[in-house]
Amino acid sequence: MPRPTTLKHPLADLRRLAGLGRQQFASHLGVSRVTVEKWERGERAFPALQRQNVFRETGVCPGWLADPQAPIHTADGHPYTRAEFDRWNAWRDGRASAPDGPLPAGLTGVGGRRLGPDYRHDCCPGPGELLGEGPVAGLSPREVGAWQRRMAQERLRHLHGALMDRVRGVGACLRKPEDEDRLLKLMARVREIFPEAEPLPDAETRQIMANWQAGGR
Repeated sequence: MPRPTTLKHPLADLRRLAGLGRQQFASHLGVSRVTVEKWERGERAFPALQRQNVFRETGVCPGWLADPQAPIHTADGHPYTRAEFDRWNAWRDGRASAPDGPLPAGLTGVGGRRLGPDYRHDCCPGPGELLGEGPVAGLSPREVGAWQRRMAQERLRHLHGALMDRVRGVGACLRKPEDEDRLLKLMARVREIFPEAEPLPDAETRQIMANWQAGGR
């Protein structure tokens, strides 16, 4: 019968997937091996400020460390593996190669790939953080600027999707007559923030999202 694990913090899952021993992991983070062991066993609270440090050293999404209910994923939303750990370090060391030719529309993630399926705006780092942590070799300042603009556009698309998910969630909560007041307040607030917005049919909204996905402006 297998022995029950004594590890209580998701940091242990990250370390194992990265293929690191405790001493190696501790060296990456600039702490002692004992500190890592106490974090993993739940004997010492894992400081919130360390999330950014772990992100910089491993490429894991810092939001996942705060709320590890979702599958472990990279800062740009891909499933986390040892290969992702190596990819991140190559990216940070400037060994990742730049894409050939013009940057393709939708270029957003580490080393010139698209955001992964687990990318969430309220969990993963923003475009500036990703690019700032590891400049891609061979890109001119103009190309980097173009990349950042595309990353920002991709972030807008994800934000819009998250907003629509929340609105659909609101619809599922409407149960009582007094919910009408809350819904009217929400609609008034949206009009206040986006006075230029007009209601759009679903088909038109889908076309706008398709244009974003294709890199249209």
